Amino acid sequence: MTVQTADYLKSRFQDGDIPSGQDFADLIDSIFRPVTIAADRVAYANDGHPGIANVQQALDTLLYVAPQASITNSVGTVEIGSTVAAVTLDWTVNKTVIGQSIAAPGPGAIDPALRTLALSGLHLTADTTFTLAVDDGTHTASVATPVLFRHRRRWGVSAQAVPDAALIDALAGAEFAAGRTQSRSFSPSGQYVYFAWPSSFGTPTFLVNGLLNTAWVKTTVGYTNPSGYTANFDVYRSQFLQSGGQQVVVQ
Repeated sequence: MTVQTADYLKSRFQDGDIPSGQDFADLIDSIFRPVTIAADRVAYANDGHPGIANVQQALDTLLYVAPQASITNSVGTVEIGSTVAAVTLDWTVNKTVIGQSIAAPGPGAIDPALRTLALSGLHLTADTTFTLAVDDGTHTASVATPVLFRHRRRWGVSAQAVPDAALIDALAGAEFAAGRTQSRSFSPSGQYVYFAWPSSFGTPTFLVNGLLNTAWVKTTVGYTNPSGYTANFDVYRSQFLQSGGQQVVVQ
């Protein structure tokens, strides 16, 4: 079917024909028929954004999502004195990126499609941070994950009156920590309550069942942990043998 235009109808008149009602209906349809125009062919001007010249650029700016990432590592926290030889990094990114890198001790630039990386041949003995940077061509983002080396602080009960390194190892409670603050429940039966941590953690205040308690005896012990690291540990022992449940808060 011939597409009706104003020029076509004019030619009909010039030829002595009279356009039909259908001709005019077809003309109206052609006028209102949707026309697809590429967004980058439609000019756009905004004094607040002089770098945007067309509708496509305006839409790209309006709908742009900045890159975001999160990352974890397979090691986390280990005992001070140990050596970490291998770490696996896993991460997520919210969009496709054109470049990414993991800073030293990582390898630097890596395939933008990777989302996991196994590193070996490392010799980590101190706190180490792995930093991932991603680039979508417009903006960059970075995230980090640490491998931490920490002492274990310990707590428990014992009938032994004079603490030594063997007693520290024998205390039932242990966790990696960077300070002394904690809250513990005990149920001694004719035993002493013990806490032990590196001397660098400082001097504590004790609350027993909510009340300030100064009846503690401090002994400093040279202690070598299972990973071979030696440090002075302050061992705090309840001054008297204890029996029954109690809550001890260390501040």
